[in-house]
Amino acid sequence: MAKNECPLYEFDFNLKHALEGLSEVCFYLGEYRQRVLDYKYADYVAEDKKRRIQNLKEKKKEAGLPDDDLNDADVKVPQDKWEEMKENKEALAIFNCRKAAIHYLEMSN
Repeated sequence: MAKNECPLYEFDFNLKHALEGLSEVCFYLGEYRQRVLDYKYADYVAEDKKRRIQNLKEKKKEAGLPDDDLNDADVKVPQDKWEEMKENKEALAIFNCRKAAIHYLEMSN
């Protein structure tokens, strides 16, 4: 191999292969972020619901009311702006990864 020759030509690596690889990396990055987001919020929502039901049971016990008839409608989840903004930011990052993957894949063809 010559001194000034690019080593990439040795393996017949071209721009098409680079774009396909970049597309694949962006796709996997988006999938990873989606799974992390799902796991994180699934655990958070389940634990938060348990805590709210426990608090309602304690309040009803203090008031002398029976706590047999607790259902999902009794457990109200207030909207937290900060959590909502954080969720939207993470969802946007996932969308951008998927968009980049599609863009790079289209450019490779």
